[in-house]
Amino acid sequence: MVDEITLKQLKESNYYYPVITDVIQDYKIMLEITLDGLNSTELGYNTVWDADMCKWASKYFVEGLELVGQRVKEKGIRCRLITDVNLETIGFLNTLPFLEIRHLEGLRGNFGIRDEMGYMAFILNKQNDESLQTYFSNSKTLAEQQMQIFEELWSMAVPFTTRKKELEYEDKTSAQRTITDYENIEKEVESLILTCKKDLTILSSNKILCYLLNKGNFLHQLPSILQKTASIKILIEDVDVYLTKQIAYINKSTQIRPIKLGYTNKITEIDEMVMIFDNKHLLQVNYSPDGKLNATYSNEEHKVLIQELMFEKYWNEVKSLEVMNNN
Repeated sequence: MVDEITLKQLKESNYYYPVITDVIQDYKIMLEITLDGLNSTELGYNTVWDADMCKWASKYFVEGLELVGQRVKEKGIRCRLITDVNLETIGFLNTLPFLEIRHLEGLRGNFGIRDEMGYMAFILNKQNDESLQTYFSNSKTLAEQQMQIFEELWSMAVPFTTRKKELEYEDKTSAQRTITDYENIEKEVESLILTCKKDLTILSSNKILCYLLNKGNFLHQLPSILQKTASIKILIEDVDVYLTKQIAYINKSTQIRPIKLGYTNKITEIDEMVMIFDNKHLLQVNYSPDGKLNATYSNEEHKVLIQELMFEKYWNEVKSLEVMNNN
């Protein structure tokens, strides 16, 4: 049991002794251990918060978070947080630039590990919003086990900057806008690729796709989608040696799920690029009469659906022709 005497022993030994695994009922002792532990942190703090814990911290742990910010600045410690980043929590999390934050949807429960040796899990009190109980342990074995779980969650989680981009699009219930100048179009494509989780389909003229692959970071961004185990299908006008080599290079470098490539030369001509991300976002890129690239973004469901149906129509026709030719 952690009482005042035990707390004193823990603080004097920098929380190495005595070795304790217990539920701390006293809120003041919990708060003292947490704040004092932050003071003595040498390596860093790794934390997982579910939505309820994130809401609690924004109300009642402001002092502790300010202390974390000071320690990061003074001692260069590393503090990582995995939480559910959503429209309700994004404002609060934006005030914590000293934390490395990643997003993981559907989190339940929470825990924190200090210097890979002290472990705490918080139990929120439904009757008293401010107070909470704490499962505390300075068992090295337990801390190492929990660190392994944390690292696995961290590798699965989405970086904060990527999640912010996703929320920017989620927050726009119905939006359509025109983007001009190549640099702005490139930024739009990059943002949409960052948010893409399931699938990307591209119907494009050879000219526009070659231009994007040959300029900027588009070639290096496509593998990031494949690494999420998402799929990419691309339909272009005709066989192009340069494009084929670039797609083959990406497939060889990722060795996960290959980009599927088809040619529409016997079905239709294409004078633009249509990109559909996760069945939600549509970007149409074309050349203006003065020879400059323009793009139109939309997340209107019926517009996305029409382009999806057109893509599937061409894709199925292309694959049917391939089967016939092979036979």
